[in-house]
Amino acid sequence: MTDKKSTSLVKIDENLVPPAPWERQDGESAMAFSAFVVYRDLPPTERNHEAVRDLLYPQAPWSIDRIKQWSSEFKWVARTEAWVAKVDTERR
Repeated sequence: MTDKKSTSLVKIDENLVPPAPWERQDGESAMAFSAFVVYRDLPPTERNHEAVRDLLYPQAPWSIDRIKQWSSEFKWVARTEAWVAKVDTERR
């Protein structure tokens, strides 16, 4: 089964706008985005690559390298910070 890559530009007022940081990014596979969502939604004190691996791939210890690759390539830390700021703003 192949995982098609996302082309996620959105048309707004005749302009193409990239997705918000917390949305699926251009070129990010569904699996990579699912892993990001798990990472993003972990409590800050538990947010790490190993926790993502343990939740998504408990039987595949090799996947930690893939998770680290996705995290780096798709800027999980910055995207998570943007998400936390958005949620905080909405709460206030």
